Order: sequence, then C-alpha cells, then structure tokens
Amino acid sequence: MTEQPIDIFSHRKYWAECFGPAPWLPMSRAEMDQLGWDSCDIIIITGDAYIDHPSFGMAVIGRVLEAQGFRVGIISQPDWRSADAFKALGKPNLFFGVAAGNMDSMINHYTADRKRRNDDAYTAGDIAGKRPDRAVTVYSQRAREAYRDVPLVIGGIEASLRRMAHYDYWSDKVKRSVLVDSKADILLYGNAERALVEVTHRIAQGEAIKGKKTLSYEYLGATWWFSSEEHKQLFIASPEKYAPQYGGYCAYAVSRNTTASIKPKVFDIHEGKLYLNYNKGVQKRWLKNKTERIENANDYWPQLLEN
Repeated sequence: MTEQPIDIFSHRKYWAECFGPAPWLPMSRAEMDQLGWDSCDIIIITGDAYIDHPSFGMAVIGRVLEAQGFRVGIISQPDWRSADAFKALGKPNLFFGVAAGNMDSMINHYTADRKRRNDDAYTAGDIAGKRPDRAVTVYSQRAREAYRDVPLVIGGIEASLRRMAHYDYWSDKVKRSVLVDSKADILLYGNAERALVEVTHRIAQGEAIKGKKTLSYEYLGATWWFSSEEHKQLFIASPEKYAPQYGGYCAYAVSRNTTASIKPKVFDIHEGKLYLNYNKGVQKRWLKNKTERIENANDYWPQLLEN
C-alpha cells in the first residue's frame, strides 16, 4: 500500500499569518517597514533577478512559504565580494534559503566550449556577471559570514545536480557534494516544496537540526555531532558556551537535587544557555517557574554528584 503524502496545507499556519499576504516580497528594510515587518522569518538568496512570477523559482518558493504564514524576504543577485549585501534585510528568524537561480551558475556563465557567455536571460537587461561561479557555495559562505548562527538551507537546480560526489566538467575533476563545500546545514533537492514546508515548520517549532557522524568531536567523554564544520569549530573554540547545563542531565531533576536522563529533542534555550529535560511533561513543569528552577539547580550543581 502506497503511503499518501501529507497535505501541504495541513500544517498549522505560523503566527505571522496575521500580517496577511504581501503585495511583493521585500528586498530592502524600507520595503519591510512598509509592510509593518520588524524582521523576516526566512530570507531567500538567489542568483536571478526577482520577478514575482511562477516562472522564477524564488517567487514560487517565497509564496508557498508565505501561504504557511511565514514572512519571506528576497536578496536578489547580491554583491558577493563582501558580506554586507547579505545583511540588507537583517538576521532571519529561522534560516537563509540559498539557490543559484533557474540555471546552474556554471552553465549560465559558460558555453560547452568553456567560453564565457555575454548575456544572462535571468538578469535585467540581459547583463552578464551578476552572479558568481558556483553561486550556491559562494552565497552560502557569505551568508554564514554575515550571521554565523543562522541555519542554511540550500536547494534549486545547482544544489540538486551537485548533491552527491559528481564529475565537474568545468574543472575536469570529481568534486564532493555541494553540501560539504557550501557548509550548509540542509540540502533539499528536486521539486522540494513539501520538504521545505516540513523543514520550515520544524525549525519554527524549535526542532534541532541533526548532526552528522562525519562531523564529530569528543568532549567530556561524549561524542558530539554537528550539522556543519562551522558549528563544529565554534564548539571546539568554546565548548562551555554551547554544551548543555548540568553535565547534560535533566535540568528539572537537578533543580530538585537529583539527576535524570534526557531526551535530546526536549530542550530549552534561556539567555544563551542550553537546558535539557527528561521528557515534554517534565519540561512543562520546568518552564512554569524556570527562573527559580535555574537558581535551585545552580545551588545544587555540581555538589549533588558527590552524594
């Protein structure tokens, strides 16, 4: 029996639905102000000119996410020579979505004879050179430079075709996945509307992005997995900043002068610190009087380990 796909509109809409549909997806802070937005939930970075028409991928994806209640901004053909252009709309609440555009950037730039093209059909005035070679990788790196802690989700034709190890015609070499080179957190390939809606709602609900076994690090007798090399290096530089409080034990239990195991997906971040809990039921009790619980736990930790 074939499993039926989940209805794309079955998700509960995000709270920002109250702003209603935007007549256009903003490309500047001034346009955000006109819409009454203080921030974007998702910012899409694209190598194409922004045209609000279904023949342009970023417009389709932007409107699909908007229909789910999210505020979506567009950074179109940014100057990749610095991170400044990637800060134009501020820091997104959920993630950056990165795509090269309707064409693979290398095909957009070069003929089969590796000669440079003189025009670009997806740029105003057919002007060439408005996007970099290997745009997904370059844009991702600049977005990470702009806001290091914001998740990166890559997709579109360039990421899809390069999602695994592949022969690269332009360099005449076998290259690794663009997910590795771009240092992104998630790669969605093909017609990924359903997957993107699912991922966006999960990130909005605070669900953590699962790390990779290939990006592991040993610390305090435990093996830590990371979603990107960037996150791994941040942890190595300052593990006490990112490690969970109270040695990874249930924070609620520690506040009661005992210890208990935890479920990794049941967590809370308070004032930049990570607190884990035994289960969601226990977490509800923890959240009811969190400040007092933290004070109690701090009084008991780490002396309770000596009992």
